[in-house]
Amino acid sequence: MADTDIRSDLERFWAFYQEDVLKEVYTHILEKTGNRPSFDQQPYFKRLSVELWLSEPDYRLGLDEEVVSSLEALHDELYFDTLDFLRGITEIDPAEGDMIPEDSSRYSAPGNILPIFHPSLEGEAAAAQAEGAGARSVPTDEIISPEMCLEIVRRLSSNPGIKSYIAGSFYEGRDIPVLEIFAPLGPYTSLPRLVTAKPTLYMSGRQHANEVSSTNYILRFAELLAQDPEYRSYATKVNFVLHPLENPDGAALAYELQKLTPFHSLHAGRYSSLGMDIGSQTGAARPLLPEAKVRGKLNRKWLPDIYLNLHGYPSHEWVQPFSGYAPYLFRDYWIPRGWFAYFRALSLPLYPDLAEAGQDLQGFIIRGMQARPDIHESNRSFYDRYYRWAARWQPHMNYLERYGGVNLYTKRRSSREERLSERRRITFAEETPELMDETAQGEWLVFLVEQRPGPSA
Repeated sequence: MADTDIRSDLERFWAFYQEDVLKEVYTHILEKTGNRPSFDQQPYFKRLSVELWLSEPDYRLGLDEEVVSSLEALHDELYFDTLDFLRGITEIDPAEGDMIPEDSSRYSAPGNILPIFHPSLEGEAAAAQAEGAGARSVPTDEIISPEMCLEIVRRLSSNPGIKSYIAGSFYEGRDIPVLEIFAPLGPYTSLPRLVTAKPTLYMSGRQHANEVSSTNYILRFAELLAQDPEYRSYATKVNFVLHPLENPDGAALAYELQKLTPFHSLHAGRYSSLGMDIGSQTGAARPLLPEAKVRGKLNRKWLPDIYLNLHGYPSHEWVQPFSGYAPYLFRDYWIPRGWFAYFRALSLPLYPDLAEAGQDLQGFIIRGMQARPDIHESNRSFYDRYYRWAARWQPHMNYLERYGGVNLYTKRRSSREERLSERRRITFAEETPELMDETAQGEWLVFLVEQRPGPSA
């Protein structure tokens, strides 16, 4: 006779919760508190949610209000045992004296514990997920739809360091989420003081909605800013304004199309639902597209010092056989050329401080992009291929402008120099990174997200 321990779904979940979830929560708390969890450093998080789908007894007995419910029992275990665990690791300063009750078992404010139980699945497979308090919730290997973006923003908002809101709506009625991350964050924070005391970085993604990687990057970056101790320190030095999905209407269309042809570029999702580029409307006094108002609102509100407008382009050859083969108006995007960026900053000697700051920022980008050997080698290979098949034949159109091995377009290509316009008096540098993300998925998308600009580079 076999002597085997066959664990029920409840036992398997409870082992997972204690060995994996609580361990990660504990690590998060130690990192946040400098290895000294204490009452004066609470709350540790805004919310820890645990969502479960189980096949377990959950019914009324028919005797008064009595029930048989493993689901309710597990709800109480999760809620009270987690509070007990968090109280157990928390030090209380004896100096608080009379404030401490005789029974201090509930003298703790770690954050909200939220068990979410779905109705019993009646014989189907069990599933569980935990979010918040250090749990990662942003995918970097799959395309994020508008609905997914809203849900991820909602989850990220459970972190104490993130403020999120709906900044507007699109032509077809979809909401436009924005995240703001700065320190100190509170109900009575002075925005003029924040803008004056610290530089502001404004980052927008998916103006062209089939250029998919920027939404993953921006949301993952927000998650790191909220949860990673090193990244959290950046919010004490810089204000971050994150606009992860500028074109939800186009994104919704491209998301449905990729289900049919997942490796196509899907340019039908590039522009707005009216076929107009949102960027052409952002400066209009009365734009036809309501979504075009959001960028202007955020610029006026935060007066950003640096603006990153994240873009992408096809990951393979772009062919239009009835338009001269190479795409009309996009001929320089005919074949991939690796990571590159358009970098605009003041360079005239009239503005030496701003010119020096622009050069320093350019050097930071180059060092960041060259830091990882695999990214360096990938870009070198694409640059060489682009030179062989495009740049050497049409250098006036398909040129490369490399600094330290990184393709950055910084030189003036017209008769006009960057001038100290009203906007440039505020935003001294703008960068438009371009990645081969039409339409990236899986490991390729993960690799591209790791190439985006910022501290993660």
